[in-house]
Parts: sequence; structure tokens; C-alpha cells
Amino acid sequence: MQKHVFPLLVGSLTVIACSTTQPTADDDSAPATGGTTSMGSGGTGTSATGGTGTGGSSSPGTGGTGNTSTGGTGVGTGGTGVGTGGTGVGTGGTTTGGSAGMSMGGTSQGATGGTSSMSGAGGGSAGSAMVTCSNTDKSLIPIDATGWVDKSCNACGIQGAFYWYADANTTPSLMCNGAACKADTPPYQAGAPGPGMCISGKATGTAADWGAGIGLSLNDSGGMSSVKGAFNASAAACGNITGFDITLTGNTGGMPVRIGFTTSGDGTTIAPFIPVGDPAGTSLALSGSQQIVIKNAVIPADWMSTDPSPPDPSKIYDLQIQVAADQAKAGTAFDLCVTSIKPVTDGNGGSGGGGGGSCKSNSVGTISTNTGVQALGTSGLGFQNNVNNLGSGSQKVTGMYGTGCGALTVDTTGIKSNNDAPASYPSLVDGWHWGSWAGAYTQGSVKAVSALSSVKSSFAFTPPGGNKWDVSYDMWVAQSSSISAPDGNTLEVMVWLDYSNAVTTNPIGSKLTTSFSAAGTTWEVWYGATGSWHTVSYRRSPGTAPVTDLDLLAFLKDAVTHGTGSASWNLLSVEGGFELFDATSGGSIDSYSCSIN
Repeated sequence: MQKHVFPLLVGSLTVIACSTTQPTADDDSAPATGGTTSMGSGGTGTSATGGTGTGGSSSPGTGGTGNTSTGGTGVGTGGTGVGTGGTGVGTGGTTTGGSAGMSMGGTSQGATGGTSSMSGAGGGSAGSAMVTCSNTDKSLIPIDATGWVDKSCNACGIQGAFYWYADANTTPSLMCNGAACKADTPPYQAGAPGPGMCISGKATGTAADWGAGIGLSLNDSGGMSSVKGAFNASAAACGNITGFDITLTGNTGGMPVRIGFTTSGDGTTIAPFIPVGDPAGTSLALSGSQQIVIKNAVIPADWMSTDPSPPDPSKIYDLQIQVAADQAKAGTAFDLCVTSIKPVTDGNGGSGGGGGGSCKSNSVGTISTNTGVQALGTSGLGFQNNVNNLGSGSQKVTGMYGTGCGALTVDTTGIKSNNDAPASYPSLVDGWHWGSWAGAYTQGSVKAVSALSSVKSSFAFTPPGGNKWDVSYDMWVAQSSSISAPDGNTLEVMVWLDYSNAVTTNPIGSKLTTSFSAAGTTWEVWYGATGSWHTVSYRRSPGTAPVTDLDLLAFLKDAVTHGTGSASWNLLSVEGGFELFDATSGGSIDSYSCSIN
């Protein structure tokens, strides 16, 4: 269990304001519903007032023809006709098949700022008397060349248009379907890495240039005078939508992807988001029950924003997928496709390893006391509340199990530690925990690291909410199996699967210059001391997928090479859970298994 965390500030992430002005016509155009900023401050264009668009069918209002704007703070009145322009100050206008969208823009350094353009729609069937759905599975959102999603083509009643958006300087390199992205044209691509909504381009190498993305409006009225409205995910036609299964393909060159939910229709608020990893040339399936959960989207606390965070699920306007290019080297290429979107209701559905609902077949009750490990039925695991550094709030856990696996729900009133150490580590246990033993791995069956053949675990989770937390394995290796607490001959090995981005959360110690590869990805390696023992921590990008049959032995073998421990030392236990420092909700372990051999 981690004892100290030191915040790390990367660049300047201060968000000053969100611009609602309309960029000039040659700025960063975005087909479909266009959009205003929602994840950062507006640009600082020198003459962003633009001209006055004429509207009408012959020359749709494009938001003016002002020069040199990079997101600007001018008015940009746009046209009033049915076209690609705006109908007021940065509203995105009305079009056939779509309305105003909201980008995850901003030009604040290190953020995702900037103002994206607001040029028109891409919903081919909007307003037509007859609707032809390209999908037969109504649980999925249709993704096709029209760019329009009609409410009759999905079970949840989502209706709106797909669009692209980008900052002004990334726009010139942005490609849609092999050609420069065009206003009034959705970014659909039939070929690889699609079929799907796809963009490609290059980072500028400037922190003020936040990148580009793909958006979907969720509640457009459609028709010739389409009106953008808030979507109530809590009362959708299919039920209570809690998240979205999303499949991404392509390669973003190591740049993170941010999944955001806009909270206003006019670009006056910053959009909370969830960071995920680079598809890296593969198909990245993101789970709506464990990862892309609406309530887990947040605005980083050090952005100093008072906008809604997390978003109110009953008042969201757009789903946005952005390549965050603000920290990338100039010329770094990216391509990203959204190939599948599926709403997830009531936390059910979605992908992820570990067994699913069968791990919740039986309940063993609730632990409200701070310490003590209890058996989790016949799962071969124990479970614990493990509160040991409480500054405020309270916590309890409920344990469940199935055949060979367990689950845990964590209820908190808003737990917070009284220093930099975690307030608690609610978790499932196989083996030793500070002198106690629980699970199938007993004191009599302890093996040296060198004698182990595998340590396989599956772990599916719903992350906690709040400013500071991590989702992690905690493994203990010691020279003796008879210790009641860690000593100088003890090594703690942590493997971080996910962590909060609201406040910088780092493992104990310092990050080593060398990294570690396992489970098809690269992990940072951290090393430091806590009290009398040392800790080696491995951390991957936050928000990435749950794990299935992850062999933890590779981490253990590497950990003992970093200055403390030996392969002759014994593995005492494997634990999986949440380190909570400042949490508004405790999260849940939806399914978990561990097999030490």
C-alpha cells in the first residue's frame, strides 16, 4: 500500500476561460454540428471579430471571414440562413441534419484548449419523412457515410450528427478519408483503420495547439431548423445510460486520447473527460461499465474550474473523442477512428476480464470496521475495508463471490486522508496481510519468487470518483513468511492499472529512467522507501482496459532486481483494490480472480 504521493505538474494546465465566439471561416472548421470550446480557454486571435456571414442557400453563413484568428474572442456573428454558419455568437447555427456541437478545445498551455469551428452538419437523413437505418442492431449507434444518427435507429433515442473539430494550427494537416477535412462533411472513412469516423494529422509541437477530435451530438431536433438540446442519459429510451462502450482503431503516436462529455450547448463550460491510451495500431475496446463511465469524467482540479465536474448525466450535449496533441513533438503523426459506440445502461454490459456477473452470485455481507480481513465465501479470497489513515469521511465494503472469483463494492461518504498517504485500500486478498492470512494461498503453501510458475489474475473494475485515487495490485515479498508487519527484508510491489487525473497522483519514490514491458504495453517503473521497507511500482496510462489472465510473475521477477529483495524471497500475498486519498465514491471490483502457482 502506497504511503506517500508527490504531485507532479506538467507544464501549465490553468484554464482561464472558455470562448464562445465563432472562429473565422478559414480557421478550424468542423463538419456535422461544429462546436464551441468546452475543455479549455479560447484562442487569442488578433482580429477574431470576422465578417458577417450572409446565410442563405447560395452562401451559407460560415461565421465571418475575419483573418488570423486562432479561436479568437470576437463576436463572429455568422449567418442566419440554413447553412454551415452560426445563428448568433458561436452557437454553431442550424443545418440540415445537425446543430451546434462543442469541442474539447482550449489554448491554455498543456490543456486541450482552443475554439473549434462551428460549421454545419452532416446528418443526411435529418428531417426526412422516411429514415433508412444502416444498422440492424439497435443497441449500437449507427456509424455511416451520412454522419447522421436518427433516434429511430438506436434503442436509446440518441439523435445528432457526427463532426470533426481541431485547433486552428492543426487543421491544415487534418485529413478525413484521405483528403483535407471539409466543412459540412462528416469524417467517415470506409477503408482501414475504419470503417468509422476517422481523422488523421500531425501535432504542431506547440502546447497551445490542443489537437483534434471527433464528436457526436446527442440530442439534435433535426430538420431544416435543427435545435441542439441537452440529452438526459439517466432517462433515455433504453433506460439509465451510465457509460458507453467505444472501440477505437488507429495510432496516435503515443498521444493520449480523451473521452469527454460536454455540459452546455453554447461552449461556455469546460467538458469533463476520461483519459485513455493510444490504440497503437490495434483495436482498443473501451468498456462503458468499467472505463467510459459518465460520472467518472472530470475536469482536472488544477485547472481551477467551477464548471460541472463530473457531468450531470441528465444534461450532456455531446460525446467527444479527442487526440490530445498539446505535449507531442512537432510532426508527430496520428490517425484515429471511432468504429463502434454502444450505450451501456445501469452499469451492465461492456467488455473486460474477470468473470462478469457470476462473481456477484453470493453476498457475504458488509464490513464497516476499519481493519480486519474476512473470508469471501468459497472464492479462495478474502476481503477487507482497510481504513488506516482517515482524515475525514467514512467507508464500508460489501463482498460478493462466485465460482473461483469475487467482487467488492465500496461505499464512502467522501473519504479523505490526513496527509499524502492513502486513507484506505479496500481490496480482495489472497495470502498475507500484516500478519493475517486469507484465501487459497496460505502460509504453508508460500513459494519463493524463483519457484513460482505463474501468478495470473483477472481484474475488472468501476473506478472510484473524486480527486485522488488509484486502482492497483499490491503484492508483498519477504525473506520470512512469519512477519506480522513489513520490515527491512520486505519488498512491496504495486501494479497500477488506473489512477485519477484530477489531481496528479504518483507512486512512492522516483520514476526510473528505464521502463518495463508486459501485457502488450509499456509501464513506468518507480522505486522508493516507505518506513522500513522499499516499494517498486509499475504504472501504465490511466483509463486503460481491465486485465484478463495478467501474469504478475513478470513484475515480481523484475521488481527484485531494483536493489531490494531477491528471487529467493517469498511471495506472501497478492491484493487487488483501490488506494483512496480523496474520493467522493469508492468504485467497485466487478470481478476478480487470482491463481498463484
